[in-house]
Amino acid sequence: DKAVEYYVNSSKMDEELNDLDGMAASYNNIGLLYWGQNNLKRAAEYFNMTLDVFTKLGKKKGMAGALSNLGGIAYS
Repeated sequence: DKAVEYYVNSSKMDEELNDLDGMAASYNNIGLLYWGQNNLKRAAEYFNMTLDVFTKLGKKKGMAGALSNLGGIAYS
């Protein structure tokens, strides 16, 4: 769908720029879209990517958000 396409394009630009904060935001947004579409496997993949980036950055608040989303997926 169009929203996923936009976010994927955004994440590719973030990757090219090595913008880790932007990458984490894009990955999280893609995960939320997949979650909304009930595609839990893809959502979890993107939330794990989000967690990896926030872990590299040492941003515990972002890590907590990603873990919370993963918990929501596991509950679904």
